[in-house]
Amino acid sequence: MSENPFRVTRGERDGSTVVGVEGEVDASTAPTLEAEVALALAEAPGALDLVIDLSEVGFMDSSGLRVLISALNAVREREGTLTLHEPSEVVAQLLEVTQLAGRLTITRD
Repeated sequence: MSENPFRVTRGERDGSTVVGVEGEVDASTAPTLEAEVALALAEAPGALDLVIDLSEVGFMDSSGLRVLISALNAVREREGTLTLHEPSEVVAQLLEVTQLAGRLTITRD
């Protein structure tokens, strides 16, 4: 297990809903992230601009990728956007290897 416990937060910034993720995203924690994304979708009327901040994620497996792909599909159905903010180096490498980096909007400060 990582030094940092898994934690998901949700807030607003510049008109977007921001889901912040800390720790490891794996089979045991991905359902928590998925639930938080589902809540964000349920609470937003119409289109949703969703930002998932991955800067504090130390590990992500295919369970986490599945959540990201599901979130992308859900926001696109509502004509919204999904942005991954500051994916950690580990996550960025995973996105490259799986060729998802080209399908997702990624921002860096």
